[in-house]
Amino acid sequence: MNKQNEIRDTILKAPIDELTDMALETYNCHENRTRIAAPDKFRFITGIGRAVFARAFGFKPQDYYNNPEVCLRAQLQWKLYIYHIIQDSNYFDLDVGIDYATAYEPSFFGLESLEGECMEPTYGQPILKNLDEIDDFEKPDFYSSGLMPRVHEMYSGIKELAKDKLNVFFPGWARGPWSIATIIRGFQELFFDYVDNPDGLNKLMQFIVDSRIHWEDQRCRFLGISPKDHNYRWKYVAYRHNHNSDMFEDEVDGNILSPAMIRELIIPYTKQLSDYYGGIDYYHSCGNLTGFLEDKAYPGLNICTMQHISSWTDYKKAASVVPRDIVLQVSLSATEDVFGTDEHLKSRIEYFLSNSNGHKVDICADALYNGSWDTLERVRQVSEIFREVANKYNLA
Repeated sequence: MNKQNEIRDTILKAPIDELTDMALETYNCHENRTRIAAPDKFRFITGIGRAVFARAFGFKPQDYYNNPEVCLRAQLQWKLYIYHIIQDSNYFDLDVGIDYATAYEPSFFGLESLEGECMEPTYGQPILKNLDEIDDFEKPDFYSSGLMPRVHEMYSGIKELAKDKLNVFFPGWARGPWSIATIIRGFQELFFDYVDNPDGLNKLMQFIVDSRIHWEDQRCRFLGISPKDHNYRWKYVAYRHNHNSDMFEDEVDGNILSPAMIRELIIPYTKQLSDYYGGIDYYHSCGNLTGFLEDKAYPGLNICTMQHISSWTDYKKAASVVPRDIVLQVSLSATEDVFGTDEHLKSRIEYFLSNSNGHKVDICADALYNGSWDTLERVRQVSEIFREVANKYNLA
């Protein structure tokens, strides 16, 4: 523990240049190179919110989202902290950048962006009062819509500070069509629209798909890449690597949407984007996806790398129907698992690993927004427990 305290104190005191040197040394160390070359089949991944790091490390979220120097320094600090002290299963990378959480894509359509002390940015109230108003909407512009001017400014500032020693990414568009629709129109209103104005609702969905493609075409020209380039990565900096094609659709939930609604309003528009990107690297929903995964239309979406399995989704059923070359990503419950008893946590990890049906599995402690050093210490303990349980599975 004394060694860990020494590393922590060094990380907290070091300026950006020293943190960058530490990052390069960590990236090139033998242990990290081994982890890159041969990742474990079963991995533990942390998803600690920036608010937790802000409280622990002593920076202000408002500064983080507006000051390139604060942003870069904080990212290097927590990347080094996670690798050296929490020790999850991720390899250490040199990726840095900016994202504005759930506020990002809604801002393109004119929604207010809400930021405050020790909170992730989020979005305001729906603005589409009537489906006919969609005719007055313009497709988002990569340079001028919503938060984009600030993102460009932060991106340029971080690149200058990184001095070509780090990989500075430009964030992509992750929110899926149905997610955007619920944000700009409202969940309840969409259900009324489904009954009263299905043509208008489909027009809205198509506008959202066309908007993403238009924006993505601009972004890819700016970066000099193809939309189908699955090697270009960006990331939610406190969570995981992302690719251009990733689809975050928390509002796709079989407990609320009927099979007919999923077939009419989710599958066709998601497939358009899958075709545009040459497949979807990662599909995410915190809703119940059991029926969605079993549907005969699911293979046509061409999920390429990872499928999120929420606590609402039947894990055993998902493991049986999702192709075995797709990684299953499951999230631990913050209250019941992460901050529950060690015995309960071990049983949950055992459950996921013993019922994987041949899949690689990422177990995530994510969406952790509360606490400070206490949260970081508990996640370190969870990582230790995971290694203890998973060791026999990874060696099998």
